[in-house]
Amino acid sequence: WVLDRLAVTQRETTRLINSFQLGEAGRQLYDFLWSEYCDWYIEAAKVRLYGANPTAAQDTRQVLAYVLEQSLRLLHPLMPFVTETIWQNLPEMGGEQRALIVARWPATAGVADASSAQDFARLQEIVRAIRNARSEYNVEPSRRIVAKFSAGEQEAMVQANRDLLATLARLDEAHLDVAESIAAPAKAAAVTAGGITVYLPLAGMVDQAAERQRIQKELENIDKQLLRITNLLGNPGFLDKAPENVVTRERAKQTELQAHRTQLTDALADLD
Repeated sequence: WVLDRLAVTQRETTRLINSFQLGEAGRQLYDFLWSEYCDWYIEAAKVRLYGANPTAAQDTRQVLAYVLEQSLRLLHPLMPFVTETIWQNLPEMGGEQRALIVARWPATAGVADASSAQDFARLQEIVRAIRNARSEYNVEPSRRIVAKFSAGEQEAMVQANRDLLATLARLDEAHLDVAESIAAPAKAAAVTAGGITVYLPLAGMVDQAAERQRIQKELENIDKQLLRITNLLGNPGFLDKAPENVVTRERAKQTELQAHRTQLTDALADLD
């Protein structure tokens, strides 16, 4: 996955710099290094780096180093001094020149492995969905939770990445069930991403009584806000005298509050 994303970034950066779009080149490099390499790949790499397979760990170290080395070449025209300093502290790379300023520009590569890239993108969707659910239910970041995957055609892919999902989404791998189809358990949050449904049993994940009380209190607050906005928008004097942008803002806030209220009532129903 990361080699595929590197190949895309190499092509785009080369094109943008050649057309003097330096700002956009910098933005795309930042997005790749921060949002993909650091935020996702380095975290995912820990599964293999600390795993029991020394060959897989060594391969992962080489990929980490290669992507960093290639990224420094791409960044050098935009950040010459910082990248040169980092480059000078890298190990020897196959007889490469020891000064980044005279190192070769990365060759534009093709797609490394399209299927792996697609699988990882699907895993990212799943992890984001589970993280969002954890946030909505105020689950402690360190707590590992039970998960049941109804994976359909993606069952084999999910099984092959159990350890990765457990690491990135903070799941209890010992209680991580994967099957082609799983019936929805009682009292469980359900998230769907990448064509896969994940059930997160609430027992052991949240203090259900405290969570119910929190949601009810938040619903009361939302209802007060909605009542105020409804009365305001139902007042002909307000609609006639208020600037159009103010009326539009209140209507947008009403829609947002109604959507949030629906989410909370659904979450409350999950607890019953």
